[in-house]
Amino acid sequence: MTKKILAAAIFSLIFLLVGVASAGAKTEEITWGEVKTGTYSELTYGALIINDPMSKGGYSFSEGAFTEDPDTADFVINTFNDIGANGISELKEELDKKTTAVPLKLSDHAPVKQGSVYFLSLHDGSYAKLRIDRINTKMATFSYVLETKAAPAPTPATTPKQTAAPTPKPSPTSGSRGGGTAGEWKPPVPISDSYKIYRMEYDPEGALLTILQEEGDVAWDLYRSENGGSWVKVNDFKLTKPEHLDTFVQPGHTYSYYWHAYNAAGKVIGKSVPFIVEISHSGTDNKIVLQLDNKKAFVNGKPVELDVAPMLLGGSTVVPIRFISDSLGSTLDWDGTEWKITLKLGGRKIEMWIDNTTAKVDGKDASLAVPPTIVGERTMVPLRFINENFGLHVDFDDSTKTITITGGQPPQSDNGNVSGSESSEPGVQFFLNKIFELRIPGAVDYEKGTATPGYNLESYLLLNEDGTYKWASNWDKKLYEGKWELTYDESYPIRILDGEEGKSWLVGQANEHTWGGGDIVLWDKIAYSYNGFETE
Repeated sequence: MTKKILAAAIFSLIFLLVGVASAGAKTEEITWGEVKTGTYSELTYGALIINDPMSKGGYSFSEGAFTEDPDTADFVINTFNDIGANGISELKEELDKKTTAVPLKLSDHAPVKQGSVYFLSLHDGSYAKLRIDRINTKMATFSYVLETKAAPAPTPATTPKQTAAPTPKPSPTSGSRGGGTAGEWKPPVPISDSYKIYRMEYDPEGALLTILQEEGDVAWDLYRSENGGSWVKVNDFKLTKPEHLDTFVQPGHTYSYYWHAYNAAGKVIGKSVPFIVEISHSGTDNKIVLQLDNKKAFVNGKPVELDVAPMLLGGSTVVPIRFISDSLGSTLDWDGTEWKITLKLGGRKIEMWIDNTTAKVDGKDASLAVPPTIVGERTMVPLRFINENFGLHVDFDDSTKTITITGGQPPQSDNGNVSGSESSEPGVQFFLNKIFELRIPGAVDYEKGTATPGYNLESYLLLNEDGTYKWASNWDKKLYEGKWELTYDESYPIRILDGEEGKSWLVGQANEHTWGGGDIVLWDKIAYSYNGFETE
């Protein structure tokens, strides 16, 4: 009898444990958004702290960069190639596949394996999947997907309302209206092809928005999203007229709006389908004039000397990326791991890859007549594709081979000037016209906790403002002379071409985490690096 009771108790305990374990797993299906990429450009030095791996910060998906705030950090990778997070587990599934359950066991750290996929619990309680694409002791590149939330079921009392076109001053905008039924309504999100897009020229008085008032509507609340950001309520008190003058719009920005409609009892009786308003600059704000095979250009009447002249490539005009970005007032990012160029202007984003005829516009594939390419150590991009996708006006004069671009926003420098030379990139001046003494970083004995100072090679490097360099190398007893170029990478903004041992070397500014000290760091992206000390 005792054995039977004991056996029954053990069986019950096993059943209970299995039940608890099963309850601990979220068996609902997790769906993911689009695959995105990122770069962890400076790995955290030292070991991760157990139970608190992000005490010194980490990479934030929401910010797209490293943050020192542990409350907003999502994961951290150190120089020993360990990864830490609020919760992490290695997965045996593809990055873009649905996940059927949250892993039962989530640790706060794991070893990094190139090509592996990890399940992460983020700072806000949501989930992500991360794949390590490439890693060394200095940086890591990765791909990731974020959890998408299912749309809540609509209530019978909530019926989507029709939205009227926003009205630019002084004449109204025409166009089709949005609509739907209660069963089709979904929570509004930023820019989508299913929403009507209206384009307005910037007016200092603001953008006048109107709504088609339906039976029973007596008041409204207005919600707005700027450049794809989070939704905010615009008005503190309910609007009593079916219109609103938004006086806080800015030229070059894109806004999404939707409304809640109330009846006389103060109850919500409808929600509008979102609509989008793009605020353009006035046509006279910015004018760029170029000519094929001519290095002289004009931006708002001011001459600019280009490093490389506009030229025809496969019948299409290509221009230097830095010049066109500065002239249009767009932001420019360069991903050296993918050789990817990203331009952003007025809420739109263009992504292009060197020597690739497939691009992306606002995340969707688009075809290029000719790909971006490198000419004379400068990145050249197809002009027509950029102009058309940023909504600019362009004229080609066949007789003079002159190109006139109207639109974008004026350059944001103090004097309104644009430089055709890449040495004008912010932050680059720190490296120029100085002589740096190069040293091999010191060695570290982790068991004894001791370090040896770097070895002075008596090698010297000079980066000139005209894009040339001189490198007196005592390593192989040679004097290297050549050119450098911009990478548009924040950590290593300069690339030396054909330097020591015939390799390209990245140049970045040293910081408090740089072992061996110095003012700059040289790295061959493989195994070797130098610390550079500015000479007196």
